[in-house]
Amino acid sequence: MNTQRPEWNDANNALVGNGISMVTLYYLRRFVHFFNSLLERTDLISVEISSELNKFFNDISFALNENKNVLDLSISDLDRKKIVDLLGKAGSNYRDTIYDNSFLEWNLQLELKKLKNYYNYF
Repeated sequence: MNTQRPEWNDANNALVGNGISMVTLYYLRRFVHFFNSLLERTDLISVEISSELNKFFNDISFALNENKNVLDLSISDLDRKKIVDLLGKAGSNYRDTIYDNSFLEWNLQLELKKLKNYYNYF
C-alpha cells in the first residue's frame, strides 16, 4: 500500500513511535544537501523575508547556538529532548503566528551567509 506519505509505516522502519521515519529523515537530508548546493551557487547576498520567518529563523538559531557544545558531542537523551523541545516550540510559534495573523510584513533581509552556516549541523 502506498499512501504517498512517508510517515505511514514507521513500524517497518524500526522506529515505532520514537521520532521520524527513516524515509522522512532521508528526504530531509536530501533536501538539505540540495538546498545547500543552491546556496553555494547563488550570487545573492541576502533575501527578503517576512518578520514572522525572521523570528522563526532567530528562534532556531538560538536553539542551535545555545546547544552548540552539546551538538558537537554524543548527545544524551536529556540534551536531545531539550534541543528538540526548543526547535519544536520555534516551529509551533511560527505556525501559530501565521495561522492567527498571516504574514504582516515582508521587508526584512536575511543574509545568506547566516543560512549557509547551518549546513554544518547536518
